[in-house]
Amino acid sequence: RPQMKRKKEIRKFRESHSKGDKVLTTVGIYGKITEIKETTVILEVAKDVNITVDKAGIIKDMSDVQQR
Repeated sequence: RPQMKRKKEIRKFRESHSKGDKVLTTVGIYGKITEIKETTVILEVAKDVNITVDKAGIIKDMSDVQQR
């Protein structure tokens, strides 16, 4: 039961992203969501530098954290 609850929370978290959210990926890359597609998101990791990441690769919302 706890595993199912955790999976449901993670799925809900990954579906709740919107353009402009600052996030952290599973490999430690910080970025801002610039576009959301069906199974991927495009992150801006530096000025004019975008990468495509699978939605499952996003683990944490960093919108509340101040970044340098």
